[in-house]
Amino acid sequence: MKRSRSRRTVKTQEAPIPALAKALLSLALCALLGGCYFMSAQPLFAPERGACPFAAEERFETVQADPEAGPLPDGADRPTLRIATHGAHCLAERSDEPEVERLLFVPLRRGAWIVQSETDSALYFIARLRGDRLSFHFPDCDHFSESRLRRLGVVTEDDAGRSTCLANDARQIEILFRSWRMRAPVQIYRRIES
Repeated sequence: MKRSRSRRTVKTQEAPIPALAKALLSLALCALLGGCYFMSAQPLFAPERGACPFAAEERFETVQADPEAGPLPDGADRPTLRIATHGAHCLAERSDEPEVERLLFVPLRRGAWIVQSETDSALYFIARLRGDRLSFHFPDCDHFSESRLRRLGVVTEDDAGRSTCLANDARQIEILFRSWRMRAPVQIYRRIES
């Protein structure tokens, strides 16, 4: 059965201009990622909620960078991901990207964390660590009912068939991500020796 899409917007108090600019940058990131995820104009989780689950520094190689393409074939260039503990945060650096990302890992359940990526604004996703595999899962706005999002106060906007969810409270992310049925990861990495 095909799900109908409607233009939906839930109005809340307007954000100041800098926060709005950050949200617009996040929307551009959403389009680049090929789906629409949970974002906020500024980080919602306090640093004391975080606990970087890695040793001082760990390295991972890319196993799957695109869920549509599947695992990388043998012999393919495998960008690496270096993650280092920096207080409550993790600093993540990919070998194929020049920026270092600040990530706050907030415990969700055993072996899983809500990750708050803190670049120009905040993007939220789930990280799972199972053995030597690290996977990133991105809950999509469309995985949740419009009425549930509205009850929680999450601002949703549908633009050209893509829903964007802007959160304004960490509880919104926690409640939704705890109830989210884990789906296939978007990115998968394998731990490698330094």
